[in-house]
Amino acid sequence: MKTSRLLRSFSAPARSGGFTLIELLVVIAIIGILAAMLLPALGSAKLKAHGVKCLNNNMQLLLSWKLYADDNYDRIAPVTITDWNSGGNINTWQVQWCGGTMRFVRTTSTNPVPITAALMFPYNNNLGIYRCPADKSMDFGAQRVRSVAASQAFYPAAQPLGAAYQHFSRTTELGAPSETWIFLDESAVSINDSSMAVAMVAPSDTVGRVIDLPASYHNKASAMAFADGSSIIHKWKSWQMADPATFNTSNSDPLFVEDTKWLTSVTSQLK
Repeated sequence: MKTSRLLRSFSAPARSGGFTLIELLVVIAIIGILAAMLLPALGSAKLKAHGVKCLNNNMQLLLSWKLYADDNYDRIAPVTITDWNSGGNINTWQVQWCGGTMRFVRTTSTNPVPITAALMFPYNNNLGIYRCPADKSMDFGAQRVRSVAASQAFYPAAQPLGAAYQHFSRTTELGAPSETWIFLDESAVSINDSSMAVAMVAPSDTVGRVIDLPASYHNKASAMAFADGSSIIHKWKSWQMADPATFNTSNSDPLFVEDTKWLTSVTSQLK
């Protein structure tokens, strides 16, 4: 009888149903492995979603651009550089496709009125189409209202691309719409007024140059809208086109030169 009681006193206790420390560590390790496998896929999916959204924004801007021209005897909503420093005012905003400056020292970078008072806004009153969803730049504690800029090929009054190149004031003047971009997202470093300056280079040039810089929010690629109604994500070949330090510089790197020649070819054509 005593022996029986002794054996019972040393018998293994019943399981409570909880995890042991080793089991818990194994579960945590498995979760970590799964997270490491899934995070790149989630990041890639988010990148693609931003690209799709940006392309959709471009298409809506293109439609507004076309509707304005249709209502105004083929005249293109003017592109100017008047607001680049001060940010402009209601008088300058009302006579161009979009106004204001994104310079961080000016409150127009977070003010929607330079967009809503401009010529194209009545054709689509969605302020969100003027900003890439991947653009996280902020000023004065608020998100900037605009990422997009228009081509200076549509500023015929000043001919900023140079007198040798075509500048357009009407859609009927476009000889190669599929090779002429209208809108793109500009780098948060160089964006100021509502136009993006392009340093035009010749096919024989061995040095490339950029003035303003395209944004590279889509894995070193830029969303661009063209006059024929198409919208693309263009991948740059050189790392310099995705580097903010490239803003307003020259470089003889072959891939950079190739990138600047391609940008020239889709900005305008020689007269």
